[in-house]
Amino acid sequence: MTTVPPFGTVIAGHELSDNIMRNLHEAAKETGVGFDFLVAQASVESGFQGQARAGQSNAAGLFQFTAPTWLQMMYDHGAKYGYADLAKAVRFTRQGGITVDDKETERRILALRENDRLSALFAAEYAKSNAHLLAEATGHKATALELHLPFFTTLAGAHAAVTAIAAMRQERHGVAALQDYHRR
Repeated sequence: MTTVPPFGTVIAGHELSDNIMRNLHEAAKETGVGFDFLVAQASVESGFQGQARAGQSNAAGLFQFTAPTWLQMMYDHGAKYGYADLAKAVRFTRQGGITVDDKETERRILALRENDRLSALFAAEYAKSNAHLLAEATGHKATALELHLPFFTTLAGAHAAVTAIAAMRQERHGVAALQDYHRR
């Protein structure tokens, strides 16, 4: 079991505040997702800055959720964490997109990306769901790297990358393993 680091801990050059640490620890405990994974992911995504906003996308918060992914998480898990009214406002379009009809409600939902506790819980739920789906697709427990991929791409993108890496390792596509490129 991982112990919680002391207050003022610096990870990858970013200070992990007591509040962020507590939120990450509680999310790990609540969901069963590893505390170390959540710490690493929050460090990479925002440098532990819950008010962070991406310059090139609409991603925001501690885990840099994009608007569509956050709406999906609210739809899937909002009620579980006390946001049933907002979760009910999220719906799917005929084209497969996700939306909220009332724009003020949508702004309220998206503003919650800056709620460090909820962001940590949703990131843990996202990782847990992705771990399950990746394990089904690959036949093995998802590695930390595999769990990290959907945060930067999509679950489909992560699956494609994991499948390609497995194919390279088995040389099914006549391509050398990634490690072999390093040795050349």
